[in-house]
Amino acid sequence: MSNTSAPPPKTGVGRWIRQARYALIVSIRAPNVESDIYTPAANRFGVSVSV
Repeated sequence: MSNTSAPPPKTGVGRWIRQARYALIVSIRAPNVESDIYTPAANRFGVSVSV
C-alpha cells in the first residue's frame, strides 16, 4: 500500500483577481515659494479630504 498525500494547496492562485487598496502619500517642500502649490495639485488629482 502506498502512503501518498495530496500536495499542499496553492495559496497564490487567483490572487491577481482581487482588488487592492492603496494609499499614496506625497510631501512637497518648496522653501522660498510664496504662492499656493497645494490647491492646483489637489484639483488636478481630485484630492478629497474626509473629516
